[in-house]
Order: sequence, then structure tokens, then C-alpha cells
Amino acid sequence: FALHTVDGSIYYGYPKKITEKQVIFTANNAGNIRLRPSEVQYIEPVISTLVAREAYVNEYAISTKKWFSENGKFLGYQHGKILHNDAVGNISETDISELQSYKLLSQPLSFKGHGRSLMFAQTGFGMKPREKEYRNIMVGINVLSYGFSENFSMSAGLISFLPYLDVKLSKSLGKYVHISGGGYGFLPFSVGFHGALSLGTPNYFINIGYNKNIDNEATYISVDFEDFNCGASIKTGRRSRVFAEYHILTSKSDDDRYGMTFYQTGFANSFSWGYGWFNRRLRFEAGIMQTGPYLSWNCFSTFSNSTCREYFHVPIPFFSMAISFLR
Repeated sequence: FALHTVDGSIYYGYPKKITEKQVIFTANNAGNIRLRPSEVQYIEPVISTLVAREAYVNEYAISTKKWFSENGKFLGYQHGKILHNDAVGNISETDISELQSYKLLSQPLSFKGHGRSLMFAQTGFGMKPREKEYRNIMVGINVLSYGFSENFSMSAGLISFLPYLDVKLSKSLGKYVHISGGGYGFLPFSVGFHGALSLGTPNYFINIGYNKNIDNEATYISVDFEDFNCGASIKTGRRSRVFAEYHILTSKSDDDRYGMTFYQTGFANSFSWGYGWFNRRLRFEAGIMQTGPYLSWNCFSTFSNSTCREYFHVPIPFFSMAISFLR
């Protein structure tokens, strides 16, 4: 759209919000500008070769002092009146004196952050060249990731107090098939490798993965295990998604070496599901992760510990945030 002011200035872009007292217009060359309606001569659609800095979809919500909000398309503004095309194609003129507000609906974005993980598990996707992201999970997990190319990325950070390093090679075999492999280390306790297959697009995909963790025997900590995981991510709104992720971990380590067993059973599982919101720069996720099995307290309070087989799983709330450092 072209916004013409009464003093002869012209701005190209789109209106973000119009009220009885103010017009907020996102101009490609000047950012958000705020004008009084008396300063705006008219706004009209134009054919232009200018490229908007962000994706734009002509979808607005109009609400007046007499009736509730209604969605539709903005057609123009002149003589203090908004020209609006509703969802069924009816065109109406509304004087701004009757407006509660006229605002642009949040613009749809493709999901971001898929290049490294679904939630906890690796994906088959890769990062973009020079893409940078800092991610924090549950305060204690802090990781910085960087995409060196379409096929190679690296992460480094702290998992609690442990230094963490990960390298990842990825390849897209067409639009819907994406594979990756790589290695990692929790220094000085263990190293491992991972592989993943993602089927779909960043907005809608199924994920299958495998991790193998190998402990450093010199540390006398038994953390040998294999992790088989699967999950899915579905974009449910303009800037939101829901996701689920399941892990099953098994161990074949010699438990007698340290006088302990892996989760008392030789295996563990974890089921996570949650909701995420994102924009071009930020990402927030929250959900519930259920882990176990753990030996029931009843087993510790009896003399039949060796034969007690009562177990339980623990639901744990989790949250995550990420910041994308734009180029």
C-alpha cells in the first residue's frame, strides 16, 4: 500500500493498526510510523517492486463500538473511512469514529529451530549457513549453536556443570526426507554418536532418532546406554506448534562394576509433550516430561527389597527459550 500524507509525503508498506486517534503504518524504508488520522490523506493499494522486510498477508480484524471483531482484507482508507472486505466478500466502509480498532492479524511464520532438535532429540534437518542460536532448557542446560553450511553445524555449552560439544552433518534427500548424523561429548564423563531421520517439512514432521552413549571408564561412572527415540511436531497456528517426543533407553553395562543398576531395571523411558510459540527472533516452549521407571518407596521400606517390583514414573514440567541471532 501507499500512504499519502496531507503534507505530500508518501510511504510504502502496510497499515498495522488504525484507531480513532492513531494510524500505525509499517513502512519499508522507515519502520513503524505513527500519524494522527488528520495527517493521512489516503491509503491505496499499489503495484510496487519494493520488497517488504517481512512476509505480509492481507488479513485484518475490524471491531467497532457496536459489534464484535470480524476478519477480512484491507482495501484502502480515504476521507476518514476504512474500506474493508469481509470473509464472504462483502465490502463495507467504516468511519474511524465508529472504530474500536482495526489491526493486522499476526503474520504466519514457518517454524524455526528445527535445524538442531525436536525438543531434546536431534532432527534430520540442518541449520542455515551462518545461522546462530542460543538455547536454554530448564535453566541448567545452556547451548549455543552455529550453522557453518547447509550440511554442517556445531553446538557447545554447559549441561549443568558439564562442558558439552556436538557436531552434526545433515542432508536433505528431497523436500520431505532429511537425515543427519554426528558425535558429541559430555566432558570428561562420556562421548557418543547420534543419527536422525525427519520426514516432512519444518512445519509438519515426524522424527526418528538413535543415540549411543559411551562412558569413560576412568571416571568410574556408568553411563553406557542406547537411546531410541521418535516424535512429531505440528504447526497449529500462525506462530505456534505442538510436539511430542518419546525416548526409550537401554543399558548393557556391567552393573556389578559399580554396584548399581541402570534405573534399577536396565532401561528407562521418557515421554514429553508440549506447546511452543515463536517469532522471527524468539522461541518459547513448555510442557510435561514423564520419566522413569523408579523403584517405589514401598520397596525401600520393606525387607523384601531384592524381590520388590513396584515402580513409578515422575511427571516433570519443563520450559525452554531460544534466541536467534539474525544476520
